[in-house]
Amino acid sequence: MGRIIAIGIAGVLLALPLAAGEQPAEPIAARFTLPKDAFVTVVVDDAAGNRVRNLIAEQPMKAGENAVVWDGLTESGTPASPGTYRRRGLYRDKLGLEYQFSVYEAGAIPPWFSPGVNVATDTGWLSDHNPPWSVCAAGEKMFIGALTSENGQSLMATDVDGRKLWGMWHIAAAGASDYAYDGRMVYVGGEGQWAGANAYFFQIDPNTFELTQIHHNKGFVGIRGLAARDGKLYISSAVQERILVFDLAKKQVASEIPLKRAQGIAFTPDGTLLAITDRTVVVASADGNHKTLINDHLTAPNRLAVGKDGAIFISDSPKSWYHDTSAEAAVQYDAEPRRFEGDNQIKVFGGDGRFIRAIGKRRVPGKHDPQAMRCPIGVAVDARGRVWTCEWDMLPKRISVWTPEGKLVKEFIGSHKYGGSGSLDPGDKSQMIYDGMLFRLDWAKGTWKLESTIVDIMTSECEAKHVPGGYPNWPTKIVRYKGEQYFAGGSYYGSGSTIWKRRGDSFAAVGLVGGYQPGSAMEINDGKIDTNDLGHRRGRSSRGRSPSGRRRAFPRR
Repeated sequence: MGRIIAIGIAGVLLALPLAAGEQPAEPIAARFTLPKDAFVTVVVDDAAGNRVRNLIAEQPMKAGENAVVWDGLTESGTPASPGTYRRRGLYRDKLGLEYQFSVYEAGAIPPWFSPGVNVATDTGWLSDHNPPWSVCAAGEKMFIGALTSENGQSLMATDVDGRKLWGMWHIAAAGASDYAYDGRMVYVGGEGQWAGANAYFFQIDPNTFELTQIHHNKGFVGIRGLAARDGKLYISSAVQERILVFDLAKKQVASEIPLKRAQGIAFTPDGTLLAITDRTVVVASADGNHKTLINDHLTAPNRLAVGKDGAIFISDSPKSWYHDTSAEAAVQYDAEPRRFEGDNQIKVFGGDGRFIRAIGKRRVPGKHDPQAMRCPIGVAVDARGRVWTCEWDMLPKRISVWTPEGKLVKEFIGSHKYGGSGSLDPGDKSQMIYDGMLFRLDWAKGTWKLESTIVDIMTSECEAKHVPGGYPNWPTKIVRYKGEQYFAGGSYYGSGSTIWKRRGDSFAAVGLVGGYQPGSAMEINDGKIDTNDLGHRRGRSSRGRSPSGRRRAFPRR
């Protein structure tokens, strides 16, 4: 499709024995035969190959005999000098687009939402705006959620192999803060974002995916976990520092269990309610006199799940990478100064509270390591006994599945944000960059894999200095210069853009395009930036100009 082919034009060499400034008496015809209808370009060059006249360009012509005439004039309209000239031609088919494959779509078929995000669909993959956050096992299905979405979906169901079955945009304009399953129905709660200072709770039939609203709380709840059993929905509330016991039949809160620094909750097979409070797991008691079960090997526990054998799986990681200390952010995901702390692992304990092992290891920028994870939040045990976790990280967004022994089974990477974007390496079309991530493409097979991550947004320095505008500052372009590979992002409201350079499997910040701060100087040595003089940080405009009025760039080879 769209191939460009040379035309064999009769009499390609043409002698013009004319006096200087003299124009041919008759136009000179260039005759040629087209094998099919095509778009044609014909030019005239002199004997040295210099362009003299562009006769036609991209002109549709019919198959068969055709002719294009030259009046002997140059492109500027003056008569051509006496000499020998050559006519050359090209033709092509009508250009068109042919879909090849999509990248960073977690295996969704097709990767776009059809017919749209506002109706239930089994296409597309979760949220554009947020990473995966919550997960729950319901028989042979998995329910997965994000805190919100814009042109994506906050709720999704898959089978245990990860094939998408169903998805919805929001529940009453809120996302899925957590799920619970009581053996019959799935329950989901969400708050904030488009729903404002409201919390909504819905019941989902896992067979038909029919949704029914069961409760609306005016005001934030700070949902940290859900559990369901014996006709009651248990809601772990960070705002109220208690577990709310909601009677599903009466549709009202029947009782409350005090719980300081409330986090995830889950039932054991025998009906014991476990709860995370600060860095401890307790056996919850209705009177608040909880019994400590686990108080070691945890740095920043979030959610927990219990297997059929009583084994306890706890996501232990930072609560948030997101730089937002607003009241709503604190309610939704504990945005706080210590957000970069945590082991970034799933910790496994026996039913007696004894530590068994840690699953995964902390992911760092550079070459992608599937065995590493970043900021696991939601955790669930599926019908096959495998452990699913939702990783609250944008680079990449990932859902990972593990055996209880810690072996990675599979990973679902994606999906893209908003309108997509990304670009190919101009020197290697098998490499693509998208939002600070490098992908390796196999065009013949129509497949891709994540190769490297350039930016580390899980450190406060990188977040504040290299991606101050959020998404738009993440590297999205590849530039090759003197055999070296460089990466650059956009500039968000004048915040500037960091230039990165590949150094083997790692990447270093080597320059900045941004605003000039009078009287300051910026040094970049071995990837280290003097941030004291750098006006390239979150919440601070870099629209200043140098004394000469030009934008300033600070490169380093």
